[in-house]
Amino acid sequence: MLATQCVLDVLAALIAAFLLSKAAVHGYWTRVMFVGLLGLLPSLQVDLPQWNWYGFPTTFAAAQVVVHFGGFLLAGLVIAKIVREA
Repeated sequence: MLATQCVLDVLAALIAAFLLSKAAVHGYWTRVMFVGLLGLLPSLQVDLPQWNWYGFPTTFAAAQVVVHFGGFLLAGLVIAKIVREA
């Protein structure tokens, strides 16, 4: 299961890198934030609706938002270095 999760995380990072390479985003920190904000998409589509409709605990939903945004933000630190401005 850990290997599968690793592959899925790498795939998500590759998609983020592809999107960053196509975006007209200038400056290192702006590129980092672009990738970080991509991490909010899974929370907005999955975690917050589960909180809203199915009564998932608020602390769980908030933790998921932090995990997704934080994870993509950390990935963005690396991706923004590798993917140069167009």
